[in-house]
Amino acid sequence: MGRSTGSAFSETDFLTLWTCGWLVATAVMLYVAIKGGDGWLRRHEWRYRIRGVPPPSPATLRRIRPAGFAAAVLCAVLAALGPVMPAGRPLDAQGVDRAARDAAYGLAHPGAHAVGRPGPSGVQGSLDDAAGRGRLRAGTRTADPTGRDRYEVTNSAGSHPVCLVVGGGSAPEDAPVSADVRDGPC
Repeated sequence: MGRSTGSAFSETDFLTLWTCGWLVATAVMLYVAIKGGDGWLRRHEWRYRIRGVPPPSPATLRRIRPAGFAAAVLCAVLAALGPVMPAGRPLDAQGVDRAARDAAYGLAHPGAHAVGRPGPSGVQGSLDDAAGRGRLRAGTRTADPTGRDRYEVTNSAGSHPVCLVVGGGSAPEDAPVSADVRDGPC
């Protein structure tokens, strides 16, 4: 699940739980569909013995199997839609800032990337890991006076810019990579 710098439940966490929940529901519905009315009747026959009520008719029990398959298909479709749900709406300013900070943490964290300072593809990869593929864009790399690389990060619509600054790590014996986020464009 995605790292979150705040206490709020991140969208990546929500999508992971959404997908897993619907996959579990799909498995349950497939079990119902495969067992059909026989499995249901075996689990619930005690109710009919105690109360003296007649059990469901065979026609009713036969309807459980197709309903289970239909429900399993619906659950599988909902599970598949989870990862594509947020693609239609760009991140707001708070979402861009939070995801850029998550990406900065990923860049500076030991073992998060190959030895040395990451290039533009490494920065974009870290942004994709933090917010989901295509939800954030890193602008062109520019150097600041201290020799650090600056990337203007925006949402998929090109708005709400923040400045991701990456430094250090230009050679294996150099200092570790550092990254931080500044408000506003670079």
